[in-house]
Amino acid sequence: MTDKNKPVTIAHAQAWYGRADGVVKASMLREVINWMIQNNVRTEFENDSYLDALVLTEIMFDRSNHSIRMFTGPSCEKFLQTLEKTFVDALQRLKANNGKVQILVLADHKPEFLSKLESTFPQTLEIGLGKMREGVKDQIGHFFVCDCKMARIEQPHDPLNDDTPVNAIRAKVYFNAPGPAQLLEARFDAFWNVVHPRKTEIVAALEKVG
Repeated sequence: MTDKNKPVTIAHAQAWYGRADGVVKASMLREVINWMIQNNVRTEFENDSYLDALVLTEIMFDRSNHSIRMFTGPSCEKFLQTLEKTFVDALQRLKANNGKVQILVLADHKPEFLSKLESTFPQTLEIGLGKMREGVKDQIGHFFVCDCKMARIEQPHDPLNDDTPVNAIRAKVYFNAPGPAQLLEARFDAFWNVVHPRKTEIVAALEKVG
């Protein structure tokens, strides 16, 4: 139970997502979205909360077979831990297909959860570290792209923690949309080529892709 006078937080969303009622509701939404994807409908969703982010990201991971590129912050660790089974399944599937998962984290060190997975999937998962100057860090939101046709891009936000309101996360999610996906892939690759394998500023990459 949550205090009705307090906002629902990210911690509440993570707990709810693993409960039976959360699984059922997420499954209903997943069925609708999967039907649209399977019928090649170019689909754009407004991601209005952390819960939306969990559901839509799980669908993207489930449908990924060749590539996942993520540009994210340190709070990605708990997010991916909440989706651990789906994420690990995707890693195993991409490994079998000689695919690649690349995650660029804006942090000083690799999140422990991801570092362990990188050791488990050394030819499949690569983690890079980067940072942005104060003057540009609020100009671009985190994003990720799957298989050149699925993409999710967030509005810039403050650092997240367990007490962050669940509706602090706003994003657009695209399925069957190679146009937006390919643009974000190009942006990610520009960032990746600058920072990997060392930590550095990504201002040069930002200037390259606008």
